[in-house]
Amino acid sequence: MQLHVRRGLAATLVCTALLAHAACDDSSDDAGTSSSSAASPDDDTTSTDPTESTDPTDPTGTPPDGLTELPLTTDAQQPGTAPMWAFPVVVKGWTFTTRDQKGVNQLTRNGSDALFTSYQLKEAGSNSSDAADSKAWLVKYHAELSQNSQISKVSTPTYGTALLQTDHGTVEFVKQDLTYVTAAGVKYRSRFVARSLGTYLIAVQYGAPEGQWSESEWQRLISSGLKVVLGW
Repeated sequence: MQLHVRRGLAATLVCTALLAHAACDDSSDDAGTSSSSAASPDDDTTSTDPTESTDPTDPTGTPPDGLTELPLTTDAQQPGTAPMWAFPVVVKGWTFTTRDQKGVNQLTRNGSDALFTSYQLKEAGSNSSDAADSKAWLVKYHAELSQNSQISKVSTPTYGTALLQTDHGTVEFVKQDLTYVTAAGVKYRSRFVARSLGTYLIAVQYGAPEGQWSESEWQRLISSGLKVVLGW
């Protein structure tokens, strides 16, 4: 997986790329390029809405059983097509730097090393619950980060949950927060959320130097047109 990243957070995202190869099979067409949809918010508040049905037998696009939310306690039905991100193109103060490179999209904060990145991947050999698979992917990311020679002092992660919008309501993700220090001595903060959906995995990461990381910025980013198109 090729990522176009700036110096600083590059180390953690390289580690993420290695994790994606280890945990997921991104050679499949389902996880390949040209599968994401760009959303263009107007003044950071509205976006295009790519919610057309992907199931030719269901012209209304209605999800199974009229589902309007998908908690971690409910395992997702296998999507008919690969789930994908509607990813924000225009966010004030950020530049859209990577578009659909093997399922990866990325915004770069202007004048900063902060990055906001989405992933859509095909899992290899998932055989547990959505909740367990989602957390296992993030646990592996932490392990890979801890073993990276360019990274030191990786904190013990804290875990929680996050709700993100989809074309059929909301979906609950496993959330991982941690900090780490680069070889240059710069401390970064990372928030990673991930969710298994059948044999697919989707994830979003917001990372920045610790003093530049902002909870309000995280909320703004996930509210600026970011949406999961579930593939039902």
